Amino acid sequence: MSEHGPGGEPLRVITTARDISDLQAARESQAVSDSVFRHLHEGLLITDPQHRVVDANPTFAEITGYSREELLGNVPELLNHAVANAEHRSRLAAIYMALTDEGTWQGELPHHRRNGEPCLLQLSISTVRPAAGEPVRNHVVTIVDITHTRRQLEQLQEMTWLKSASAS
Repeated sequence: MSEHGPGGEPLRVITTARDISDLQAARESQAVSDSVFRHLHEGLLITDPQHRVVDANPTFAEITGYSREELLGNVPELLNHAVANAEHRSRLAAIYMALTDEGTWQGELPHHRRNGEPCLLQLSISTVRPAAGEPVRNHVVTIVDITHTRRQLEQLQEMTWLKSASAS
């Protein structure tokens, strides 16, 4: 049987088609996620189960002073028992216990930027479990620098205290 007509023209055309709408939707969703990660006003860090950095957004690097490249593959200073003083090790023990027991921890943590400047960070750490019963794969850490806000609050409280003390 010939696939061509008497004049040599093709008798049929065979094509393959595939619906890629799901693939396109996934690409668009990934692009949105990437944009959010890069432009988020909070510092965002993703770690493996041993708290080694898998990824960090630009805001995290800006707040801490450590570049993304310096962070990748390492345990960041604010989560590292090895470089912590006794007080910080105690805080880390409580954080890790909460992560094990509840899967999350939120609170304030004094820290020093890479240049040694002290700061106060609001941290939120969440354990990411892929499905029930599966082992922990990652932790997500968000940080907000609340140093300036805390100073303003303390100054306001001091002014209020001085005002009430002078009125009595």
